[in-house]
Order: sequence, then C-alpha cells, then structure tokens
Amino acid sequence: DEYTGGGVKGVHSSGDGAWIMSKCAKTLGGECRIKFEPNRTVFGFRCPATPVSSRRRRRSRGGDGKGGKSGAPGGSDVGGGNAEEDSREAEQEERRRERFRIPRGTWGIAIDDSKIQRKLLTRFMGLAGIDPSRTIVLGEDPSEIEGVVDYVVNF
Repeated sequence: DEYTGGGVKGVHSSGDGAWIMSKCAKTLGGECRIKFEPNRTVFGFRCPATPVSSRRRRRSRGGDGKGGKSGAPGGSDVGGGNAEEDSREAEQEERRRERFRIPRGTWGIAIDDSKIQRKLLTRFMGLAGIDPSRTIVLGEDPSEIEGVVDYVVNF
C-alpha cells in the first residue's frame, strides 16, 4: 500500500506477495528464497521446468522424458558422459536458454497488493514478451486478493 506521511511518499507492503510466491513455488515443486538487504528485498524463485523439445530429445536417448535422465535428480541435461560431451551439452543448453522466447498467446497473471509492484509486474511481463492484451495484474483491492484462486481456476 502506498502512503504519504510528513510530505514523504513511501511504500508499505503486508508481505502477501512473498507468501503467495512461496505457495506457488511449493505447489510447483520448487523453492522461494527471500533476502532482506538494507535498501532492497531480493526474491529468488526456482521450480523444475523442462522445454518440450528437451523431453523429446531425452526420450529418444533413453531418458525418462520428465525433466531428467533416468535416475538423475534435478532434471539436468548435463552429466553422465565424458567431460568434453558434458561441456558441449552445457554450451548447447546455454544457447537454448538464450534463444528461448515465451510462446505467443501466453497469458501472464500476477498479483500484488502494492501499486508500484503491480506497475513493475506489468512492465516485467511486457519485457518478457507477453502481449499487454494478455497481461492481468491483480491486487488493487481486497476482493481481487481474496478472489484470486477462483479467478485463476475459472480463467
């Protein structure tokens, strides 16, 4: 929530965004880290994800097709071969990441109770390549926050 006190404009957040991010990470089998620094808060969000093309490639090489080689935790493409092959695969994976683009038609849905954070989320989605007509940022009032689960489920 934004507030003005003594002529100084500031920002206050109730922490709902961090809680929601943590729940999303846990639901997706990932993790969320929050680090408080003197002038900023740093959020880290990780969850397992494997491009469809990588799953097909692993399946054809005898992998499990679900995010990693059979028996390899973490879903990494790298490992299990010789050092030169691992290095080559790591370079190829890095090039794939650099070329990755969010597919057309993707919807971006976010929620935050802070006006400035909602503006930043909208901007971030645009920079990520999500069409503005497919960007929804909720959290302007309590009803949007309380109703977010129903909104997304019924989307």
